[in-house]
Amino acid sequence: MSVATAITDLKERVGESFVAVSEMGGTLPESRTTRTLPGAIRSITPKPNVKEVSFFGCGEVTSIDLRKPVICEVTGTKDVLSFFGGCSKLTALTLPAGFGSNATDVSGCFNGCMRLTALTLPAGFGSNATDVSGCFNGCSKLTALTLPAGFGSNATDVSGCFNGCSKLTSLTLPAGFGVKAQTLAKCFFQNFDLGNLTLPDGFGSVATNVSGCFSGCYYGLTALTLPDGFGSVATNVADCFMACWRLTSLTLPDGFGSVATNVADCFNGCKELTALTLPDGFGTKATKITRLFYGCSKLTALTLPDGFGGRAITTDYCFVGCSKLTDISGAPTFRRSFTLADSPLLTHDSLMVIINGLIKSTSKNTLTLGATNLAKLSDEEKKVATDKGWTLA
Repeated sequence: MSVATAITDLKERVGESFVAVSEMGGTLPESRTTRTLPGAIRSITPKPNVKEVSFFGCGEVTSIDLRKPVICEVTGTKDVLSFFGGCSKLTALTLPAGFGSNATDVSGCFNGCMRLTALTLPAGFGSNATDVSGCFNGCSKLTALTLPAGFGSNATDVSGCFNGCSKLTSLTLPAGFGVKAQTLAKCFFQNFDLGNLTLPDGFGSVATNVSGCFSGCYYGLTALTLPDGFGSVATNVADCFMACWRLTSLTLPDGFGSVATNVADCFNGCKELTALTLPDGFGTKATKITRLFYGCSKLTALTLPDGFGGRAITTDYCFVGCSKLTDISGAPTFRRSFTLADSPLLTHDSLMVIINGLIKSTSKNTLTLGATNLAKLSDEEKKVATDKGWTLA
């Protein structure tokens, strides 16, 4: 189909309610049923009264100007999920007042808009949406984002909302964002440079899944204080802070991880943390604590809550790479083999915290301490472990 024929076809279907200009070329889709503007149109300025049109997959479009009262149905009740999804060359976007204000689904709205550098959303955008998942997914060059009041305040799914916004350095979430969310999985995944993050009260307080929420905030995030209730009802907190390489201060609220069955990799790669206190209940119901502190190479002091690890059947690499770990306090319990050989600086008292917490075993379990740590224990102290059926190595 030629460009001219395609434009005539589109005008017939939307009542000549748009104008497509500049650099039109390439082959346009044959389908007469599609309501998505074709990707070969590179700059679009719709006119009033457009009906049910989106820009999903317009991979060649570089500029879109939606002026009031354009796309009346969208600004009224229509959902805007994936509305600009796949507009990978879009650099300029002007949105009209009311856009997305009544939409219940804004998931993936700007998904893959990898060349947008700044975006200002109109008042009300996303305020009634129950799904904002992946809304800005893959906006990898976005450096400035202004969120309106109420955005995400009714959303039950905010997973991956800012996933891959790797150039964002600062983000203030409006009051109510994430308060009703059931899942926050990978909400800020791979926000490499995000250094200033303001979380509202109640964020994550009813979420059952916070896995990977801050995972991959490699460079910018150095300090994080989580609001009360975050992760307190989550059954999955795996990877939550994984690869937050420069995080030096982390304040966890009461109840975080207390009902979680999976805490694997939660702090994996937090290599600048020097001290960590886990709240009461953390890890007491977890069956997986795999690689929990893996690579926390500067961690010197660790406070574990009573009963930590007692149900874990997967403990592989839990403390591997904790080369400066000196003090372990609390009353943890362990039922499966694990190693502390990477932590030769552990004090005698820390080793006894671990040995006293070993659960009597009827299977073959091994606590690998390494020669340096074993030399700190008397034969009687070693016997505490062997009498419980454990092998020391």
